[in-house]
Amino acid sequence: MRKLRTRIALLISLLMLAALLPTGIVASAEEGTCGENLTWAMDDDGALIISGAGEMSDFMFRGPWGYAPKTVVIEEGVTSIGKNAFDTSWAMTSISIPSTVTSVGENAFYKCYSLETITVASGSKYYHEKDGCLIETKTGRLLTGAQGFKIPDDGSVTSIANDAFAYFEWLTDPSLPDSITSIGEDAFDRTGYAKNDDNWEDGALYLGKWLIDTDSSYLSKQYEVKPGTVGLASKALIYYRGTQIVLPAGLKYICAYALEGAKLTSLELPESVEVIEMWAFGYSNQFPSVSFGSNVKIIDEYAFYGCNALSSITFSEGLKFIGQDAFYTSGSYGKPTIPFSVEFIGKNAFNSGVTLRVYEYSYALRYATENEINYELLPHDPPAIAKGDMDGDGEITVADALKALRIAAKLVEPTEQDIAIGDTDGDGEITVADALKILRVAAKLIDKI
Repeated sequence: MRKLRTRIALLISLLMLAALLPTGIVASAEEGTCGENLTWAMDDDGALIISGAGEMSDFMFRGPWGYAPKTVVIEEGVTSIGKNAFDTSWAMTSISIPSTVTSVGENAFYKCYSLETITVASGSKYYHEKDGCLIETKTGRLLTGAQGFKIPDDGSVTSIANDAFAYFEWLTDPSLPDSITSIGEDAFDRTGYAKNDDNWEDGALYLGKWLIDTDSSYLSKQYEVKPGTVGLASKALIYYRGTQIVLPAGLKYICAYALEGAKLTSLELPESVEVIEMWAFGYSNQFPSVSFGSNVKIIDEYAFYGCNALSSITFSEGLKFIGQDAFYTSGSYGKPTIPFSVEFIGKNAFNSGVTLRVYEYSYALRYATENEINYELLPHDPPAIAKGDMDGDGEITVADALKALRIAAKLVEPTEQDIAIGDTDGDGEITVADALKILRVAAKLIDKI
């Protein structure tokens, strides 16, 4: 009994002593590193400060500060916000981003649904805040939003990042401006809007002019996307079980994974389609043919990868970009004709052993030649080349002026085309005066010849 009393007395004494000590001695602030030259410190109230110079590390789940941050200040000198940095920081109410940040990693703000304030330093060239939204300035990509945000309708936002508003249960009535051309996967997942059964129509969730999600178990086997729809959000119809789908006139944007793994036995794309993003139809391996209208500008990487039933591909003039592995399948689709308008074709865009039909003077001809791809050559008029563009690369540079000067100095024998392009004053020959005029354009001292 005496030993017990002694222990109790000692415990009481320790507690009284602790009460007299400064709070910081009892529970010190957390701190550590979060990049090669970055440190972080967080006090007992959840005020996190990140300082230093350089990049923040990427994280597997979240930063070393865990779930606890409530207010976050990233100081000038920090150049990036790492992948998953504030993943599920559900208590975070404010964040301040410096002008020195040039990149924000994937899912950096995933499930940060308590944010009330986003502040971006006024000198930032890379990010800005408007109407409660964090926006990547150059690309127009919206990364996340604070409570009560409104997506600006001034054209500054063109896309919404993956998981941008996931788990924002307070988000019950969002709206999309007409400037939106891409919606990332799960951007509105588990929001109040998505969880409201009244917003679903026969297994489909629409938001304005966009189809953003579906429950394939409720969709008909010949589903008709609602007229007036301009875009299919990422994964909107992924693994669709039906064999037919009707895409409406006016549809412009088919986002990543929109119909990946679908069991379509036929595919008819509306003439209005402009962009088909990565993996949009990947492994949808039952339809035998696909035709692209003249409005299609981009067919992104892996867009039709693994569509092994394809036996016919028809492109139209106007197409600019064909991404890596876009049409790589185990099948055989004849000899697709690549439009003269195409400006880029990615690695392994077509099956090995394919024969492409390409036009004279085209990028596709150069691509086929450089990559040792079989081709059949089709006739085409030479492209119009601007006066002064001696190498025909589409811009006037110092190299063009030097070529003209070499011709003027009789070091190079000009071709008829050289004279047509380099004779800026119309006297029938290329002189030093012509070379100087081309140089003035290259130096931006004058606008054009």
